[in-house]
Amino acid sequence: MKGSMKLTLFTKDALDLTKVVGEMVRKGFWTAKVVPAEGGFEILSPEPGLIGAKVVDDQVSYKLYASNEGSSLTLFGDLDRPFLKVAELVGLLAAGGCGEECITAAELTASVSAEGFCSFGQIELERVGTLSVSGLVARKEGEVVSVVPLNENSYLMVYTVKGDWNTVKSRALSLHALLPQTLEVVKRWTCQQ
Repeated sequence: MKGSMKLTLFTKDALDLTKVVGEMVRKGFWTAKVVPAEGGFEILSPEPGLIGAKVVDDQVSYKLYASNEGSSLTLFGDLDRPFLKVAELVGLLAAGGCGEECITAAELTASVSAEGFCSFGQIELERVGTLSVSGLVARKEGEVVSVVPLNENSYLMVYTVKGDWNTVKSRALSLHALLPQTLEVVKRWTCQQ
């Protein structure tokens, strides 16, 4: 499934970003220069907060971003093998002096393009008339699925989950099953309207 994912981990203790970058260099990542500064770190990079990128077969598989104070790490990349990306991110946390027990919260956003939705329905407005609904938002505590139109036949489905690390981790590790299943449920629901 083609798409992208963004996973952010927030830690109770600041990470030593120089050690994180050192581990990234050891693993063959492209890295930015990170130097200690008052109140955190200075990240010398072509993009704000970008500390490194993993390149596979001459393609960027994912990029890693960090807050200047070292209190969060964000992975942004494709949906290919998310379980490996999660494992590498946790390993980099450990290199920065923080294990999984230091993660106070996490946020995962995954998006895929889709076709084949039927109708999201219509709404009737007194002064405007009948309008076609072209997107939807479904949510429960901590999780949101939204579908927005890209053009007449193509849509973008975005899945977001926020909360404790165990919940977010389980969703991140199961993205390859979760996203197609969610997409299928939304398609069936729109076709029943």
